[in-house]
Amino acid sequence: MSSANWDAADASPANRLATGDKYLDCGKLYVAKFAADGTGSWIERSITIKLISGYASYRFTDKVDVLINARLAADAVWATKMDRPQWNGVNPINGEVYFTLTNNSNRRVEPSSSAQSAPDAANLNGHILRLKDASTGATALVWDVYLFGAEAGADKSTSTSRTSPMIWILPVPTVWCLARTRTCAGFRPTMVLIRMSPVAIWW
Repeated sequence: MSSANWDAADASPANRLATGDKYLDCGKLYVAKFAADGTGSWIERSITIKLISGYASYRFTDKVDVLINARLAADAVWATKMDRPQWNGVNPINGEVYFTLTNNSNRRVEPSSSAQSAPDAANLNGHILRLKDASTGATALVWDVYLFGAEAGADKSTSTSRTSPMIWILPVPTVWCLARTRTCAGFRPTMVLIRMSPVAIWW
């Protein structure tokens, strides 16, 4: 989270590098942890966090080390492991965020890993995760699985399709997803249109 508040004038900056520095040079780096009841929290990744500075599997030396090895820092604070997240989109009306998770046919069962964000043990077809901050400026969040990459009755041991590494959300709002459907000749791209009510919130 950037220390600088967003300035609408920066949507069309004269100097893109300077604008990027303005928002990315100072702030806090967070990672999500999901609970089975549809709640979760954003956990800070900082060298000042004891779970990170005292992490036995990797010795972090300073702040830069935490930023470069952000995934290891996430492991240190027991963040939720995900099934290949690739693209995301934000609903500009209600602040919901959508992440495409392509699949994870090689998921391992680990004590430090929560599979709550991907209910299928062998997630061959992927899904789309939806989340939102519980309140403005809070570290609490709510989440659910918005869309699965296969029908409910599909054979979970066989890949039938995959959610796309691409997702767009228009101001209407409308979600566009590009999915790849398996055929005898391989995968073929399929465009999927999902319309949402701008006032429909599921929690």
